[in-house]
This record gives sequence, structure tokens and C-alpha cells, in this order.
Amino acid sequence: MKEILEQSDNHIFYSYDGWEEKYKPIENADGDILFQPNKTEDMKYVKEYIQKHGPSHLWTLCHEDDEFYIDAGKRFSNMLHYIITEVPREDDGVLIQAKY
Repeated sequence: MKEILEQSDNHIFYSYDGWEEKYKPIENADGDILFQPNKTEDMKYVKEYIQKHGPSHLWTLCHEDDEFYIDAGKRFSNMLHYIITEVPREDDGVLIQAKY
């Protein structure tokens, strides 16, 4: 398994498996890692988790140009679902993404 697909001074692009192994996504009540933005129960859990643990645990599943990817933080453009992780991302000015 190759964890990092691309890397530069300000960007790391992981394989999904590498990202999953490093950040450990949390499952929702349905046993899925994708939290639905239009599902009240999911968004309540995301909000409470982020308030307790911090925004560096929040990720967004995005879709653009027939590609799916996980983007660090809360995104609105091309957003499909939110993901929260046990392990926070590093806050060092580096954009972290993963292929989905």
C-alpha cells in the first residue's frame, strides 16, 4: 500500500487506505463514515464532536470533474458529506487531501 500519492511543501495527497490508517474515520449510527449534511442526527453528532475535540477532526467528501476526494476541513464547494476522525490533522499550513 502506498500511503502518500503526491507531496509538496504545502500539499499532501494520500491514498484512501493511507488516509484511513492515519486519521481513523469514525462511523455514524448507521455504521458509515459519511455524515449526511441533510440528516439532523448526523449533523448534531458532528457539531458536538467538533465542539469537544476541535475542527482539525473535520473533513469533507467532495466531488469535482468525475473525481471523489476527501478534503481537510469544512468545505461548501463540491461538498457531498462530512467525515470526522479520531486523529486530528496537523495544523501546519499544509493542505491534506485523499483520493476516495
